[in-house]
Amino acid sequence: MHDWLSEGKRTILEAINGMPLEQNRGERNDWFDRLRARLPDNYAQLDAVPVDQVVEWVFNRLEHADQEQFENLFPRGFWADVDGREEGSLAGFAFLLFILGIVRDPRVSKKGRVRREKHFLGQFRDCEHIEAASRCAAFITFEKGAGRLAKAAFAYAGVRTEVICVEVRES
Repeated sequence: MHDWLSEGKRTILEAINGMPLEQNRGERNDWFDRLRARLPDNYAQLDAVPVDQVVEWVFNRLEHADQEQFENLFPRGFWADVDGREEGSLAGFAFLLFILGIVRDPRVSKKGRVRREKHFLGQFRDCEHIEAASRCAAFITFEKGAGRLAKAAFAYAGVRTEVICVEVRES
């Protein structure tokens, strides 16, 4: 048994060592540069797009191959059929929308690496909460960005959960 584990570990390490990580990083950076060039310079324009149309608006600005791939992965209404739901797919979709800029959290790109990673992970947890809330009657949040992200994801994916953004006012 010990030899089997050592052999498995060796196989995994060889696979990892054979990955073209620098090439992938360069390709990813090139893709993001091309994406940023297709999105508005002023995100107020994106914020002005109605929440039930913003996913298509962003998808229509992608390169054709990327648009086709995203629409195949996440066809409109993909979450509407309870029996056809794949665990984690709505959270992944919501995170994709975050990456595409439908909402922005400035804390993800400012200050030190540890703080940025903390807020980036927090954004992913928000996406997991959005998926969990899709099984409920309502998603209640204090965060405008999380509310907009949930509304956009739910509208496109075919979720009937109501999104309620609570605003606390000082008296």
